[in-house]
Amino acid sequence: SYDFRKLNEAEKYHSKFKDLYRQGLNIDQNYVGRAYSIAAVYYFRLGNKRKALQLINEGLSIAPGNYELQTRKRMIN
Repeated sequence: SYDFRKLNEAEKYHSKFKDLYRQGLNIDQNYVGRAYSIAAVYYFRLGNKRKALQLINEGLSIAPGNYELQTRKRMIN
């Protein structure tokens, strides 16, 4: 939804994920990293660096070893 600039829909799905996610769930970290990365890029392109970093850090709390999120964090800082 972020790719298609459907912010309300994207935020709805992000909120649902956060409500349903719990530690120990077997989720591929690449999917988590990709989803949070896309969201971060959306906000970064709008000039909202703070929100982009917040999303990257949130994604890293779920998928700490995710290369894509780690790389994006280094690029933004």
